[in-house]
Amino acid sequence: MSSEQLPIGWMRTSLGSVTNEEGGRVGIAPPPIVLSSTKHHGLVPSDEFFKGRTIYSADLSNYKVVQRDWFAYATNHLAEGSIGLQRQFEVACVSPIYTVFSCRDSVDPGFLFRVLKAPTSIAAFKFFEQASVDRRGAVRYGDFARVSIDLPSMREQDRIAEVLDATDDAIRASERVIAKLELIKHGLFRDLLTRGITEHGALRDPLQHPEQFSDTALGLLPSDWRVASCRDLCREIVVGIVIRPTQWYADSGVPVLRSANVREDGIDLADLTFMSPASHRALAKSAVSPGDVVTVRTGNPGATAVIPDSLREANCVDIIISRSGPSLLPQYLSTWVNAPIGKEQVLAKQGGLAQQHFNVREMKNLLVAVPSLSEQREICKRTTAIQQQIRAEQDLLAKSYALKSGLIEDLLAGRVRVPVGDEDAA
Repeated sequence: MSSEQLPIGWMRTSLGSVTNEEGGRVGIAPPPIVLSSTKHHGLVPSDEFFKGRTIYSADLSNYKVVQRDWFAYATNHLAEGSIGLQRQFEVACVSPIYTVFSCRDSVDPGFLFRVLKAPTSIAAFKFFEQASVDRRGAVRYGDFARVSIDLPSMREQDRIAEVLDATDDAIRASERVIAKLELIKHGLFRDLLTRGITEHGALRDPLQHPEQFSDTALGLLPSDWRVASCRDLCREIVVGIVIRPTQWYADSGVPVLRSANVREDGIDLADLTFMSPASHRALAKSAVSPGDVVTVRTGNPGATAVIPDSLREANCVDIIISRSGPSLLPQYLSTWVNAPIGKEQVLAKQGGLAQQHFNVREMKNLLVAVPSLSEQREICKRTTAIQQQIRAEQDLLAKSYALKSGLIEDLLAGRVRVPVGDEDAA
């Protein structure tokens, strides 16, 4: 882009014109907290990131000081996006192999951090990494300083940073909601599948009414429940064709489910493979129908879902197919296998060396606690409700990430301008 194409009020400059390399060392001062630079989380306390493992030197005197609002990047990993803005502490430090720099008055640190993480900057860092005479592909400050960036006024920089910070806050809030819902879901599944629901809609209480519970192979369960294996509860348990039939794949036709399509909250239809109707008929053993319960063998062993009515005709590859009998609802079986009490059995039974897998034999031997059909329906109703709530939050989070990506691209290029005060109107 030529200078004439820059947004009004913007200027093109180099990183060396708006930053200063910093080389101050800790020396004999009390050692500050040690930070590590990460691709996705910026600068983080090293002890937290490495789970309490100390990976830095006992002598920090030669470590580089990183004051608040200064930057540090892993010199050999800058092209991977391993750079961070230090805003957690008044002063911290990083390994001597890091590059540390501060901002001059003409650039806002929050705005510059967004610029440095943008795809155009990463591409420029990769260029200098590939051109480096250093065998490790290090991007030293001298080359870093040569990268060109486009800058609006300081006020517009501040406003852009504020908008993107607000987007990040919304993303973090959504992530916290999902984490909380996942905890609630975990407890709910445990209670529903070990205590059940009375005819009045309440959870049974083994402390208040111990006479309503009995010891079983799966622990303490309601006395009127029975424990049986999937072998006894299902009409049929088979595995779809294991060898990936690439010669049968087609651009359209009958949908073919793979492990990636089977999620604990349902079948993901976003990335389907297809085969011709003739191939589907030839592979009748691996055909699935609405109501069939499908379980992943490899990749994410044990992940289970029910084939929805929308898939009237489909096939599958390397997936276990279970067809429940009259005393077991398909949705209840799927819920049971995905719940902690089912996962524990899956993890205990799965075999394999480099790649873990879960086989038909293990599925047949998997034990299930079976309440009445009416109670199964009520349990599924409640578990489905929280699954749908989590899925809605996950969809909202995905939209927030997409919005953030689009905002970053548009705001940093000046295609979308943010309102600023009258003092910057000119």
